[in-house]
Amino acid sequence: MPSYLFANCDISHHANLWLPDEGQFYLSSCPYIDEARWLDGIGDKMVGQNGLANWERLLVQKKDVWRLWPFRDAQATLKTVRTGMRGRPTSAPDIEREHIARWDRGEALPSVRAEALALWNWIRSRHPEAAPGKPKTIEEPIRAEHRARKAGAGK
Repeated sequence: MPSYLFANCDISHHANLWLPDEGQFYLSSCPYIDEARWLDGIGDKMVGQNGLANWERLLVQKKDVWRLWPFRDAQATLKTVRTGMRGRPTSAPDIEREHIARWDRGEALPSVRAEALALWNWIRSRHPEAAPGKPKTIEEPIRAEHRARKAGAGK
C-alpha cells in the first residue's frame, strides 16, 4: 500500500469505535488476539474514502517498528520483567531488542562475548535503574540471534 496514505492519517482504535469524517482515509486498528480472528478479517485495515477497507491484514515486523519509531530508546519503554524465578528481575527483552537494533544499525560486534559486554554497558549507562545482570548472563539470550545474523552477513 502506498506509504503516503499513512502521512497524517487518523487512527480509529477498535476499543473506542471513533470514526473520522466521511471521505477521509483512516487506519482502523484492532488488537491481534489469535490467528482465527485474524483470518476472519478482524485486524488492522486502511479504510478508504469510500468507507470500505482498501487494505486489510496489515503487518509490520517488530524489528521495523523498533527501528523506525523514535521511542525505542526512550526511558519509558524500558521494563524490568519478573521471570517468576527466584532472584533478580531481568531486562532481557530490552537487551534483546537493542541487540537486534545494533545489528540493523551495523553496530554489532563480531563476538558474542564482546557484544554482550557492549549491551551490558548500554543498559547500565542508558537505564541505571534496570537489572542488567552480568555480561556473561547476557550472552545466552543473544547467542542464537548473534550467530544467525553473523552467518547471514557472511553470505
